[in-house]
Amino acid sequence: MHVRRSQGNLQYNCFGAKCGIRGTISTSKRRLPKEIHRNKRIEEKSLKKFYLPKTYIRRLSASNHRYVVENGITPSDVIKYDIGEDTYDKRVIFPAKEGESTVGFLSRGTENQKLKWVNKVPKGYCYKSIGSYDTDKGVLVEAPTSAIVLGNVLPTIAILGSTLPHKHYLTLSSILKWKDDNNIEHLYVWLDPDATNKARKIKNILTQHFTFVKLVKTVKKPRYHSRESIKEILK
Repeated sequence: MHVRRSQGNLQYNCFGAKCGIRGTISTSKRRLPKEIHRNKRIEEKSLKKFYLPKTYIRRLSASNHRYVVENGITPSDVIKYDIGEDTYDKRVIFPAKEGESTVGFLSRGTENQKLKWVNKVPKGYCYKSIGSYDTDKGVLVEAPTSAIVLGNVLPTIAILGSTLPHKHYLTLSSILKWKDDNNIEHLYVWLDPDATNKARKIKNILTQHFTFVKLVKTVKKPRYHSRESIKEILK
């Protein structure tokens, strides 16, 4: 067998009397399919983690406490989700978790800060409710506050916005992992009232991945409904 390098490739040729096998093996990275490189970049981005602010504490000032209460979050929810605040800029902190690991945080300004939300999470990250559920139903919402409130009824995932980005591979991957982890087949897409058209587009994307996908349209945002009202809407 004779092997030689030619233009970045390995060429092999067997000179045996009965063999005659020959061929070329590409060793050039540029020759690999674009999908391989793209998926590798996506995987590398998804592994990036962020850390809670050094000034994070598990306590809420009066204005931040008022914000969580007005958004339907109970004292037990605050404890369950480790909701606290950044004492430096007085923002509410929602630790972002994957299982038992903290991979970043979401922060919400409540005192006229320039930016309402500042998210330091891996690309494609979705905020998920915490609980033990015995159902094949789940809910997709926009905000982590809605995920927490609705999570007291059904497993809920927040996509941190009202759209799936044009290149939504990571977000979709997060949704499907959540689907598999919770054995969800029936999905309710319940975005805020001003995002009906966007919710319809999300439904069209997710229909092929779930047995049943239904849009929920209400006058109020999901988190502003009582637990009894949520059960009635999602029955």
